[in-house]
Amino acid sequence: METVRLNRNNHALCPAGQNLTFSYLTGQVLEAWEKAVSTMHVNEKSEIICGPEYAYGEEGYQPMVPGNATLCFHLEIVHAELPQDPVPQRIEEATTHKTRGNAHFKTGAYHLSQESYKAGLDRLRTTWGASVHDDMEIQKLRTALYSNLAEAYIRTLDASDAVRACEGGLAVAPQNTKMWYRLGRAKTMLKDWEGAQSALDTAEDVC
Repeated sequence: METVRLNRNNHALCPAGQNLTFSYLTGQVLEAWEKAVSTMHVNEKSEIICGPEYAYGEEGYQPMVPGNATLCFHLEIVHAELPQDPVPQRIEEATTHKTRGNAHFKTGAYHLSQESYKAGLDRLRTTWGASVHDDMEIQKLRTALYSNLAEAYIRTLDASDAVRACEGGLAVAPQNTKMWYRLGRAKTMLKDWEGAQSALDTAEDVC
């Protein structure tokens, strides 16, 4: 479990400029922060703009934050205690999960393949300390895991889950033709004809 100490300029719960320490992926802070710090390095400063779904939602945080508010934060990671398992180990384990998932997929055990692919993605949720080479390998691996997961969901007719898997993959690799094609198939299953056509058109455009 990563422990992170942030310096942030604006937050409804605390005065500006103070540091906040929290454990990553424990629900202690806003989802927007969780997503942002997973891509940051120590001493890096970032400005993030997030919609209400990643912050205080429809209710807001009264009286300081109204409902459905879009917020801007300035974050800096000033310290991070990393987990014991190094990035290369996580890559190796994620690759093992991918290989296992592919084996399940080939035998038609699609639900088991889904669990394996999700386990692989879970190992790559945070990648602090990754080298440039590691980052490239992680991007390729995440793309493959999301793509394979989407196809496995399509095979079990879980179209909404397939859409989410495709959207996760496209956040990593927005020019991935196979991902757009699978998104089109999933949206067709949901009878979202306009969304399906848009995804399939994009698949052709990025070929």
